[in-house]
Amino acid sequence: MQGQGGIVHTVEGMEFWLDGAPDRTYKIVGMVRGTSEDGISILRTAVAKKARENGGDAVIIVSKNRRNSGIGFVGNYAYTTTEDEEQYYVIKYVQ
Repeated sequence: MQGQGGIVHTVEGMEFWLDGAPDRTYKIVGMVRGTSEDGISILRTAVAKKARENGGDAVIIVSKNRRNSGIGFVGNYAYTTTEDEEQYYVIKYVQ
């Protein structure tokens, strides 16, 4: 497979294709999903580690969701907590 390029960010040395796909030849070798209530940067660090463990060179975003996961209280103030969830194709570049 080969894409047209797009928006890519690097996290822990792993390319995260957030819009579009690499303009070089690649194959999909798996899928990884991450969830976190601690923010996107922590989620993507975990995704990068898992993708690397499974032989990936990069990931391409498939879906992204944010939802309220609870309500907390501090004194008289209420706040909501959110959970981020992202799903990615794990890809390997073909030389």
